[in-house]
Amino acid sequence: MAETKSPANRLAWFACPRLVAAGLVLVAAESLFSQASQESPTPRDIPTKEVHLAIVRHHWLAKIVESNHAALRPGSVYDMITYFEQNFGLSRPTFNYRFLDTGLGTADPLYPLFQEGFQRSWKQLLPAFLSPRNRHLDHFSSVVTPEGCRVDSVYLVRHVDDFPDRYHEERAAGYTLVDIAFNHYTRLTPDAQCGRHVSHEPDPDFEPQKAIQPFIDSFKTLDDIPPELLSRYEAKIALLKPVSEEFSRTAWPRYKDVYTLEKNSLWYYPEAYETAYGIREPRPQPDLENLKLPEHCVIQVSSGLRHAFPLTRLLDDDAFAAYLSVMKGSPRADFDPASEPGNDAFSVEQITDRNFYTSGLDVIPMGQVIEDISDPDHYALVCVIVRPYEPVTDMRWQGTRIVPQIKFVYQLMDPTDPDHPLEQVFLHLAWDAVDRYAPKHERDKEHRAFLQALDHRTSVNENTPELADRVTEQLILDHTRRPIETLAISSSLTGIWVFANLSRSFDTNRELSAERIVREGIDVGFYSTAFDNELFRAEMNRSSETRKDVLARHLDDLTPRFYRDPRRMDPDVIGFNRMTCAQCHQTAARDGVHMAINDRLDRRITGPARASEYSYREIDRQLRGGTDYWK
Repeated sequence: MAETKSPANRLAWFACPRLVAAGLVLVAAESLFSQASQESPTPRDIPTKEVHLAIVRHHWLAKIVESNHAALRPGSVYDMITYFEQNFGLSRPTFNYRFLDTGLGTADPLYPLFQEGFQRSWKQLLPAFLSPRNRHLDHFSSVVTPEGCRVDSVYLVRHVDDFPDRYHEERAAGYTLVDIAFNHYTRLTPDAQCGRHVSHEPDPDFEPQKAIQPFIDSFKTLDDIPPELLSRYEAKIALLKPVSEEFSRTAWPRYKDVYTLEKNSLWYYPEAYETAYGIREPRPQPDLENLKLPEHCVIQVSSGLRHAFPLTRLLDDDAFAAYLSVMKGSPRADFDPASEPGNDAFSVEQITDRNFYTSGLDVIPMGQVIEDISDPDHYALVCVIVRPYEPVTDMRWQGTRIVPQIKFVYQLMDPTDPDHPLEQVFLHLAWDAVDRYAPKHERDKEHRAFLQALDHRTSVNENTPELADRVTEQLILDHTRRPIETLAISSSLTGIWVFANLSRSFDTNRELSAERIVREGIDVGFYSTAFDNELFRAEMNRSSETRKDVLARHLDDLTPRFYRDPRRMDPDVIGFNRMTCAQCHQTAARDGVHMAINDRLDRRITGPARASEYSYREIDRQLRGGTDYWK
């Protein structure tokens, strides 16, 4: 079997049994080193020259079971890829490690992407060769990031059988390893921003790796660590289920050949932000003067517009009640949770005392969640998005049809502080700007009028911005007179991101009802989660020839080649009508959504809302096709 997540893929060298004898010699030599060195390792112990043994590439399904920080919530489940390079060290084994996530709902790194360090001893490592259950491995790493942050880490790898009184459900589901992490972030300069991580001033009296060592050998839960000490770390426990494992010394580039300091930034975008991510090549539209850029379709809302459009102004009581039914585990009156593919039916009743709200770096205890989500006044408008040439599906036609839409994102706010956004619930409301069932010439007439109204709003916003709110409000009112077409739901209340849709498109009576999510002929049910990939893998493995190839390409397109792979943001690869909700959102955006109120953590982002790069690229794709559409 294999090894684990973050620096947990530590057993690459066991693919080379001929090296075991050499390892035994090293164990004997190791005893010549001082006991103090073994018990208090420091980065200086890493040799400058090492013997490279192998690289192991792991694909894991990871589940977070405990966490004390905002980036990794208990209950989170995601796919990830890790590359672990095992090396010989003189006094102890050493390693180089890099990771990329394949379905992690956050763009900014969970910890440094590139890490190098050492394992505790050869005595720990050798027994792992004898049995896949011998996984009691300690890893130490210290790196400096380009932001001026030092990250001192301790990673513990254990076999799930080392916890006989815990993780029964996960063990039965095939999770084999327990990956435990303690990360401490130090600001080396006063103004350093350590990404989306809690950081500390330098403390010469605190040694992060040494301070946690007395608790390592007997560790079972984060509750074992004194609260004051634990508060100095971002800590988590993850369970890992193996998907694939490959060993090689030559199949992938060496760590030293791909590492750069800039790549180890704690921000997804190491460079300064450009407006609209630099996606600003004009796409002139026929007979329009101003509408030509994606940013013209991403309407940042002022505080005045936010207050002018509470959720109740756009969403009626029946639609809100349908949303609450989905959140309470009843998307349909006859819904049976046991029938949900992937066994991932959702309900707010699944929330435990391990779950919490998050807002930026803040971890906020959950109180009366049902009361929090059941009051429409607890939601605030984030942004207005226009999709000028949206390809939509409907049970009444084959394939897709171009229907321009206007969309609204609402975010759950802290009921005790209405100006404080929470990151657990988002609502996505969509209206057709034309009658989708009208003859094409009538749709085109409405379509042109809609684009002309948006063109006018663009001109006003650029030339007389003091009037922009009034014009934007009229644009909204004029194009939300029809019944809402789609209400999409994003929730991480239970840790894992869950997506669901209420739609009229697949209801025989054109009522707003829960929609089964089907992609590539695979029905993932009413709730879309990271377990969608498990369903796709299972279908691929039992398929043959052409269908197997189609699903293999689908899954490959969800797997970035490297962390900042531009395919993440490519709408021709990650398409809404091709990928499930979870597959699309988790590869493209911070926290699984494409729009959120700006949490102000990244000082480079100054607008009221933060939009994903994917959002701009999808609109750019649509604008590029505008000329051809009118031909």
